[in-house]
Amino acid sequence: MIITNLLANMVLLGSLDIIQTNTPAFQEYAYHAMFTNAQAIAAAWHLDESLISTNKVTHFEADPTIVGVDGYIEFERRYHFAYGYGIFSDFTDFQNDIVAAKTPSVKTNDAIFEQWLRATNLLTMKKARQLAASSFQAIGVTRDFRKPNHSEQMEYERRDGKTYPLPLYSFEWSDDKLIRIDRMDVSGVNSNVVHYFSVGLSVRLRPPTNYFDLLGLPPKPVFVRQVWGKPKKYEIILDTANWHQP
Repeated sequence: MIITNLLANMVLLGSLDIIQTNTPAFQEYAYHAMFTNAQAIAAAWHLDESLISTNKVTHFEADPTIVGVDGYIEFERRYHFAYGYGIFSDFTDFQNDIVAAKTPSVKTNDAIFEQWLRATNLLTMKKARQLAASSFQAIGVTRDFRKPNHSEQMEYERRDGKTYPLPLYSFEWSDDKLIRIDRMDVSGVNSNVVHYFSVGLSVRLRPPTNYFDLLGLPPKPVFVRQVWGKPKKYEIILDTANWHQP
């Protein structure tokens, strides 16, 4: 529905459908939700849980959307947990993921690759795929993990021109329309998850029943988005009067 004037209970959404009120109460909720979720995932994936503590949070950012928190929390500049529209969407271990060897310094990158090549590879392709599938299942993500759409053992080309296999494996499961994508990268050095990416069914941070109150919004808000043009017009995105938060 298109309207031309905003009413008192209408809330204008910003870019990426971000709610433009961001209160201390929401920030406190978002921090607690992200932190406790990161703790649970770290335990399920056997990450270094000593890093998941409040005094080791190096970055935190949170914005509210209609359906939940959007942002990330990072520990010791190593473990990065990201959330989009209330869904756990991305994880990176900056120390062991391929991104560690993509710095601006070629010398640094080569040293990291050489270190990985000298390390004992604890995985085969089959074991790596099994690890990826079981890691998804450990956090409650379910699908048929028997046949990935994409399987890869990453490689490194030395200065001698020869290519060598790295102890890093990447797997992706997706549907034809890419509505649901599940990607997992695992390391043969530490036999663990180093990167996770999901679009679709993943771990959800369910907003509390007073979520809109935390944001200082009017009762039963109607969310609208501006339709560009003159005169100003607005499109109703969600009327919460008869809506239950997922």
